[in-house]
Amino acid sequence: MTDSIQALVRADLEKREELGIERYGTSLRPHNGRDALRDAYEEALDLACYLKQARVERAEPPVEKVLDVAELIADDRDAWKARCEAAETAMACLRENANNAVEALGRAESEAASLRAESDRRLSRIGDLVAELTTLRMQLAAATVLLDQALHEPLFKGPLLAVFADWLRANAPAAPTRTDEEAKK
Repeated sequence: MTDSIQALVRADLEKREELGIERYGTSLRPHNGRDALRDAYEEALDLACYLKQARVERAEPPVEKVLDVAELIADDRDAWKARCEAAETAMACLRENANNAVEALGRAESEAASLRAESDRRLSRIGDLVAELTTLRMQLAAATVLLDQALHEPLFKGPLLAVFADWLRANAPAAPTRTDEEAKK
């Protein structure tokens, strides 16, 4: 919280007294040979001048300042015009670059869609191949069991091998062949 106005004035008075002692060797005393009414009147006139100065400076700009600003504006008019034209040119370039970027983005999105479709097709083919491989593994496991039994049963060795050979001929899938198109990829 700020001090009261009176406290602030007292602080200013103390500073003024210190300044008087510093300048004149003493604080203001009665009967110092000066005319207090005349000093007060002159200070009041100075105060009136300072108050008027502050009001004029805050309320209206001095004519010289207005003229200086007007001169600067007139001198700088061509420079501002050139800056505006340069800004318009830059904006046109930015618009063209933005349009080119939008077109490139469209092409990239189209290519990405094509690549996604190709990827989906390849993933589907991989799924088909995995299913075929799973079937082949199951058939191989069954054949391994039959072969193991045939090898450990001397009594059934001959007839079992014949059954196994017939089964293999009937069930063994043909080796998958790659199309020319798949070989390229």
